[in-house]
Amino acid sequence: MAKGDFNGDGKMDFAVAGFNCSSGPSTPPDSIAVYFGNGDGTFQPPVYYGAGHCPNQVVAARLRGPNAPQDLIVVDLTDVSVLLGNGDGTFQPAITIASFSPNSVGAVSVGDFNGDGKADVAVALFLGLSEVSSTGLYDSIAVLLGNGDGSFQAPLFAQSPGDNNYDIAVADLNNDGKLDLVTRTGLPETLYVSLGKGDGTFLPAYAIWSPPNTIYESLVSGLGSFAIGDFNGDGNLDIAADANGARVEVLLGTGTGTFVPTGSYLINQHQGGNGLGQIRAARLSHDGHVDLVVGTGYGATLAILRGNGDG
Repeated sequence: MAKGDFNGDGKMDFAVAGFNCSSGPSTPPDSIAVYFGNGDGTFQPPVYYGAGHCPNQVVAARLRGPNAPQDLIVVDLTDVSVLLGNGDGTFQPAITIASFSPNSVGAVSVGDFNGDGKADVAVALFLGLSEVSSTGLYDSIAVLLGNGDGSFQAPLFAQSPGDNNYDIAVADLNNDGKLDLVTRTGLPETLYVSLGKGDGTFLPAYAIWSPPNTIYESLVSGLGSFAIGDFNGDGNLDIAADANGARVEVLLGTGTGTFVPTGSYLINQHQGGNGLGQIRAARLSHDGHVDLVVGTGYGATLAILRGNGDG
């Protein structure tokens, strides 16, 4: 789900991708839905746009400059597409900017990786075959450098030390003014960091956290999503990871690209959860502290961890 003001009325709108591969009641197949906000917490009926095959993620970004209308980046099974916004709430037909078949696309994240003022896209890939590129890169990270007009250059590939890159996020983790990458892999279940060089390329990834390697851990769902924020107010970015849909692990950043595990918080009564959950960082109160909102998997429970401001 992506949020933004797509029609310029000052009210929050949403775009949703729900892995819609087939049609349902009044729902077209292979589409995303755009909901326009009324400004009172309610939304208008959805407007649908075709976007690839089985779209499962949508990201809002200004791909044509900071003053341009918001655009949508959509991930489907093997491709990444762009729907350019017209500024009035409508979008142009989806254009495929990169196809990675037979690889699958796990997720995308947006940032300016080479410092040219244009939005670029980082793509997490998994379950690929060696034919995907001339250098035989698969289960890799692809970087699409933007041209500033909604189009992108050919992907640059970087090999991932783990297999199955399911998630990716962008942040400056070592305070050098260059954007870095955090990726989540499935084999092994690990969080990795790749420090950016500032030219669109990245240093080799290194692991910062994995769930405990125990027999019990292997019987339940493992590392889920993660969130980035400054949880202790020291100016360094920290990471909170959902583990097993049952607990949250907090890693405090040192400001150098390394992290120190400092806390484990149960969000139900057991170490094992109901499947991989989602986690988001947000300020939910007026105390200035960053809080965490955690879904424990399959919609079973929604938990809120109130931040104390000390990590």
